[in-house]
Amino acid sequence: MAHEPYVLPFVDVAQEWVVRCDCGCGLLERYQQKDDADEAAKAAAEVQLP
Repeated sequence: MAHEPYVLPFVDVAQEWVVRCDCGCGLLERYQQKDDADEAAKAAAEVQLP
């Protein structure tokens, strides 16, 4: 599976945004603002994995 981080809404007690990737790299981070999550996903996508 390719390393392709993406953003999705996460609703729990408060609305949050999650950046995750399903390639097995373990990326799973929460953000309060969608803009922050978008930036983190973009930065993570630029990381070269072995």
